[in-house]
Amino acid sequence: WYRDGLRGLPLELAPDVPGCENVHWMFSALLARSAPLDRDAFAGRLRARGIDSRPFFVPIPELPPYRSRGAYPVAADLAARGLNLPSAPRLERRDVRFVCDEIADLLA
Repeated sequence: WYRDGLRGLPLELAPDVPGCENVHWMFSALLARSAPLDRDAFAGRLRARGIDSRPFFVPIPELPPYRSRGAYPVAADLAARGLNLPSAPRLERRDVRFVCDEIADLLA
């Protein structure tokens, strides 16, 4: 439902992999670099509209025991642009449609 509702927006979604079915434990999206908001501002505006989201996991190189291991720009970029959208077994199509409509409005 998210794939259909978010099509054409400045977001990057995980690709479908032939022969595999994603269980979408979390539905993750990357804000495109051209998006009008950064991830934190975007998440804050979603929250103000009653929609929860979570940032991607913190990259391991940013955790205290691993900081001296060097820079990992790809991991840092993904963390800065990525967030997880609401997902739950009881989420209904109308709930996802609401989230997608609000996202479209924020990214317009």
